[in-house]
Amino acid sequence: MSIANDDVASASNAEKDRRRGIAGIFFAYKIAGAKADTKATLDEIKATVDKVIENTCSIGIALSPCTIPAVGKSNFIIAEDEMELGMGIHGEPGIERTKLKTADEVAAIMADKIVKDLPFKAKDEVAVLVNGLGANTAGRTVHSI
Repeated sequence: MSIANDDVASASNAEKDRRRGIAGIFFAYKIAGAKADTKATLDEIKATVDKVIENTCSIGIALSPCTIPAVGKSNFIIAEDEMELGMGIHGEPGIERTKLKTADEVAAIMADKIVKDLPFKAKDEVAVLVNGLGANTAGRTVHSI
């Protein structure tokens, strides 16, 4: 079994096994499917997925609460002029709530948290995923990189 642990806000790198998965699991799903298409064995697919998980970091930003369909209502309240850094995919609390920041400021905060987590070297290639985590485009959304 492979377990995603990409959310840098949920635990330190030293405690990576305590982290929750968030949007970074997208890469594991896509790459697992691509590996399976090569007729790889389950062990080969798992090894590939584990490498993806080891090299994937993400962090969420909440601009509005989420509504879990089974509950039918928002699971927390956040003011129109606030954002929450590090919120989980199901609305779990983040690590800091602040006044809204510009897109450039938010991107810098998110990138800083992620760059500090993985041992990046000059000229490393990276993939960036911007994900609404289930929110629609008509409303405010949750994003992660």
